Amino acid sequence: MYSDSFLIGYLVLLVLIGAGVGSIITRRNKRKESERQSNDAPILPANNFAPRSPRLKFSAFELEPHSMYRVVARFVDYDKVAHEVGERWRFLRKAFLPYEDGLSLFVEQDGRETHIRMQCREEEQGQIVNAFSDFVVEE
Repeated sequence: MYSDSFLIGYLVLLVLIGAGVGSIITRRNKRKESERQSNDAPILPANNFAPRSPRLKFSAFELEPHSMYRVVARFVDYDKVAHEVGERWRFLRKAFLPYEDGLSLFVEQDGRETHIRMQCREEEQGQIVNAFSDFVVEE
């Protein structure tokens, strides 16, 4: 019914398709592995401050309510307010606005509640949020 050359050509085509699918799967698995490894790597701030202590690393999402914090490296929040070295405050609570990647830190400073707004995007304050322990320490 079919000639030998047609069947051989058909088999070669099937082998090539199988090799292509295998190649795609291999690349996808390598990409997933690479993404998983990059997600495990810590993100340092743009100014490349060395971590103060690996034992005390934390993000802005991990602040402890009612704990006192002191700024040890100047940073600027979403509202362009500079938080200078030596600034102290008691952390009260946080709120996250997912569709804008907005993180609000509510702190008590000098007896009044203050709102520190951050945007968790790399082009904004994402690197500060992820390595917050490079900017503040718990007292």
